[in-house]
Amino acid sequence: MFVLYFIKLYALFALIQSQAVDGEVDVWPHPQYATSSPDFLQIDSTKFVFTDKSVDKCDLLSHAITRTKETAFIQSCSRTGVDGYKPFHQNVRTLQLNANFKGDLSGIEIDVKSCEKLPHLEMNEKYNLVVDGSARTARLESDTIWGAIRGLETFSQLVSNVGQNQFVINETDIRDFPRFAYRGILVDTSRHYIPVNVLYENLNAMAYNKLNVFHWHIVDEQSFPYVSKRFPDLSLKGAYNPETHVYSPQDVQNVIEYGRQRGIRVLVEFDT
Repeated sequence: MFVLYFIKLYALFALIQSQAVDGEVDVWPHPQYATSSPDFLQIDSTKFVFTDKSVDKCDLLSHAITRTKETAFIQSCSRTGVDGYKPFHQNVRTLQLNANFKGDLSGIEIDVKSCEKLPHLEMNEKYNLVVDGSARTARLESDTIWGAIRGLETFSQLVSNVGQNQFVINETDIRDFPRFAYRGILVDTSRHYIPVNVLYENLNAMAYNKLNVFHWHIVDEQSFPYVSKRFPDLSLKGAYNPETHVYSPQDVQNVIEYGRQRGIRVLVEFDT
């Protein structure tokens, strides 16, 4: 459970939008290359547009855009400081009078060269993200859908809430790729049963932190929570509770799909 708590703690840092109008790049994990200006743009979350400029449309990108709309424009989160939580609500008019105010950011254009269906060990997660005040539109480019998913997560962390459905983002140039191809955690549900909805929460936390492997140690000698259609007695006699502490084949498939949509490989380990 320590691993679960630890990764959720990092997810909290990722969710609390800490990018301020001072031009700091507060993105987790820190990008390979990032520059930011004190100049900033205002975002109206009710009018902001995500535009898919890719030649081939991708269902994974559609899912990622939907999630980004939810995480980037959170009304209950604001910036933090060295002394802890600091509300960053300001009058919109006050922001517009700031010398570094460069106008409104109307949307983000996303250009993905290829849309793979399944994440894999050698997947390319590189992306380029530019927020340019003169263009009034952010641009995210990636050779693969996996890079686009990581780039959208970065974009959501760059946005700061200033209240009244208004947000700000600094002019930023980011070029990023992971240092390690395998970045993951192991969860052991044989020794401690974890409900499916909590597994989903951990996959969300992994996505916030750009992790990409969820090693699911689903069964062992301590318990056998997987409901096998061919050998039903394994869970009937081996689960902590054969009614409430089990995973159906559909549950496993759902967890795998939930991870896939976030660029995470779910490796389900069955011990015999």
